[in-house]
Amino acid sequence: MNHIPKKGLILFAIIGLGFCAKAQHVLKLADEQYQLYNYFNAADLYEKAYRAKPTLYAVQQLASSYHQLHDYKNEESWYALAVKMSPVADNFFNYAIALQNNAKYGEAKVNYEKYASLNQKSDKSKILSLIASCDSAVKWMQHPGTEIITNQRQMNSIAADWGVTIYKDAVMFASDRGVTNQTTATYRKPFLKFVGNDKPDRKIYGWTGNSYLKLYKAIPADTSSTTAKLFFEDALTIYHTGPASFDNDGKGMYYTIDNPVPSKIKSNATDIETVKLKIFYARKDATSGKWLPPTAFKYNKAGFSTGDPFITADGKRLYFVSDMPGGKGGTDLYYCWKLNDGTWSDPINIAELNTTGNERTPMLDSSGNFYYATDGNITMGGLDIYRASYVGDKFINAQNMGYPINSPQDDFAYQSLDGKSGYLSSNRIGGMGSDDIYRFNKKPPFVLKLEGITYDKTSHQPVAGSLVTLTNNNFLINFTTDGIGRFSFTLVPDMDYELKGEKTGYTGDATTLTTNGLKVSQTLQQDLYLERIKINEPIVLQNINYDFDKYNIRSDAQPALDHLIKVMADNPTIWIELGSHTDSRGSDKYNLALSERRAQSAVTYIINKGHINGNRIIAKGYGESRLLNGCGNGVNCTEQEHQVNRRTEFKITKQ
Repeated sequence: MNHIPKKGLILFAIIGLGFCAKAQHVLKLADEQYQLYNYFNAADLYEKAYRAKPTLYAVQQLASSYHQLHDYKNEESWYALAVKMSPVADNFFNYAIALQNNAKYGEAKVNYEKYASLNQKSDKSKILSLIASCDSAVKWMQHPGTEIITNQRQMNSIAADWGVTIYKDAVMFASDRGVTNQTTATYRKPFLKFVGNDKPDRKIYGWTGNSYLKLYKAIPADTSSTTAKLFFEDALTIYHTGPASFDNDGKGMYYTIDNPVPSKIKSNATDIETVKLKIFYARKDATSGKWLPPTAFKYNKAGFSTGDPFITADGKRLYFVSDMPGGKGGTDLYYCWKLNDGTWSDPINIAELNTTGNERTPMLDSSGNFYYATDGNITMGGLDIYRASYVGDKFINAQNMGYPINSPQDDFAYQSLDGKSGYLSSNRIGGMGSDDIYRFNKKPPFVLKLEGITYDKTSHQPVAGSLVTLTNNNFLINFTTDGIGRFSFTLVPDMDYELKGEKTGYTGDATTLTTNGLKVSQTLQQDLYLERIKINEPIVLQNINYDFDKYNIRSDAQPALDHLIKVMADNPTIWIELGSHTDSRGSDKYNLALSERRAQSAVTYIINKGHINGNRIIAKGYGESRLLNGCGNGVNCTEQEHQVNRRTEFKITKQ
């Protein structure tokens, strides 16, 4: 085995400087995309910069980008790394938020407490509220409500679909399903940003990399043949067109759009412009049935947004949200009365419900139940749906609707049909895309339960505080295990499920089960086994064999690589180095080159077949530099001894 000459060290130093320069250039490009709210592009560039040169700045920007994209798993992973690199107060707080969104409530509480201890000037009441939210979420998950939540796959797409309203015999909703990047990105922000005189792209929304939201129409059905069609688009709806609310006769529609251009273009091309959301009203022509040109809501203003309109059945009250001056927080709930002359009264802030956070998607049913979403009260994480009673012109008894109506992610746009069923929107984990439309109904008459314990695969000790998820084609529910690793779920008859356990620092375990054919109440038993992640510890992939002097993937090697694909798919935050090793026969230089080609061939297979992000896996050829025995150059060894050194390994470099 040859030694590296000193002049080689000089070459490595020069290469290292080149990597640093590349990292700085990519960081600059990433920052430009981030400042433009093009988080989809920014995340990809920050990952490339981190790969070239791991820095705290790249890690924090990655975490922030994934937060904006609502990719909670990657957000948590990067904030966990930020805490390790720099254990300061803000990193602990952001990490806690991400943990809470991933239903890791015990860990979230610990990190909220660390934040409070490091930041003596922190808002103690806010921290106590967040900790109380974690405690409440655990109780709600352990004592769920009586609803069955079903993903409406016949209407949803891999993009964002949300904001159901009933229109005659159809379901109306907003979707950005045109062009999609197939990520978990979502859009519910009250503005659009762009630079100076460069107007936003008319097809792609930079925040998500998807199309803009448009109104779609679907005929409700219980079969997968239901398809959604574009419902409404006019000259004003170049960019986002939000969910709509209809007059009782179905001929008038309130909806939200972005203005196509800002009110004033700044002369400085580096300035960031914003486009606010505005409510418009359109009415159908009685003769032609076509939508007439819309009129703007009286209280649309250039300096703030208005959106999420809901018109009551009698047409006399319009609810909406706005970040207009004088509110309590981000977006507040408002309403206006329709006056005798057909105009609207001054907006009235619903002060008894609004918080310092964001309130969204108001809805009033025929029984006086008022539903809305908020992230400023006690929630499971993100937006939660609340119900209040509207009595005597006051809103009272606001209560979180609990689990499973709410989840650790964003839940909003509640639409009640008859008090027992309806629709809601959520980006909860397990959906088809980002925001999905869900149907809720009451549970069946007899009860099927599932119970089990999560164990450490090596020690066989219970794993407390792990997150267990139960999914099928229609819904996902979560459970946080207790102090001895126990979990339980209520099941639905004639259903196939996947059960998965996970916890920070472990790779998950998953299995399938079914309730097909079960006709009486009973309890099923199923345990899970989690394996602790060991960073940078090589794991040999068995049966990865290559033909002599070849590097193409043989068919007998594919099952092992397919297993690695599944590991990466089931654990979407881990990064992997895949290394290939040779024995000592042949020159050092030749063996190094051959091992590099073999490693790259395996990585290419994983990326192409598994659709794995190339930023997450890197090929590394070691040649004969890391022999496992004494069979070096010139040593007489058996074929079996040489075979020990010919191996393919992977190691997890980031969890």
